[in-house]
Amino acid sequence: MYDATEGKWFVRAQMNRSRSFHDLVSPRGYLYALGGAEMRNGELTSIQDTVERYCPKANEWTLVRSLQLPCWGLRAAVNTQKHDGSSDEVYIVGKFHIDSGYVTVAKLTVQDDIFFLSSVDFGFGNRIQAGIVLL
Repeated sequence: MYDATEGKWFVRAQMNRSRSFHDLVSPRGYLYALGGAEMRNGELTSIQDTVERYCPKANEWTLVRSLQLPCWGLRAAVNTQKHDGSSDEVYIVGKFHIDSGYVTVAKLTVQDDIFFLSSVDFGFGNRIQAGIVLL
């Protein structure tokens, strides 16, 4: 982990599951690792369906939920600009299900350690590692 105030890198706790092709977001002072692929010897062995949360104060990763579908090659962005201040929404664009063309946009709502996942209608074609920006 990089400490910008000290200008140094530090080794911190390892995730519970190794992953590539995942994304990280940081709502509410935590890091969330979303989905990803597990690789061995350069080969894709499994697609992750988990979300892990990193607490900087405790220096620990915790498995917090399943995304209900394995997903990889995803990108995520956090909506913290909600007018009612109720919860943060994490929008996820990714490829769900290995060896399929099924791509979706999902919304993960983070509120007081309760996580809700819902699909979001979208109007574009097959995407993997697409960029995402909330305006």
